[in-house]
Amino acid sequence: MRQRLFDGDHPDIARGIHRLASVTLDLDRPDEAYELCNDSLRMYRRLFDTDHPRTAGSLKLLAKIQAAQGSSDDAVRSATEAVEMARRCLPADHPHIAQYEADLKRLQEPPNDDS
Repeated sequence: MRQRLFDGDHPDIARGIHRLASVTLDLDRPDEAYELCNDSLRMYRRLFDTDHPRTAGSLKLLAKIQAAQGSSDDAVRSATEAVEMARRCLPADHPHIAQYEADLKRLQEPPNDDS
């Protein structure tokens, strides 16, 4: 519906796609979520030609999706980019920065092999 209301790229459309990607991942469909998240990320990058909190949020979600797909190296790269971008575009004490850093740390930890 938003795509019919707004012509071309629009932050509301990108946010809706981002949310749909998150729900799709929650439904255990990471491959579909990956495509949706990439669509959202590309739109945010076109809309905001500098660092932006929404772009960082899409990178964070992309890392979560990549981890669910088993692409740990890609997940670490995306999470690292999200942390770096969040540090550049948010106040130093913003809670999202700590959250993004914690997510990155979890992705960097070796897998727990309790077999």
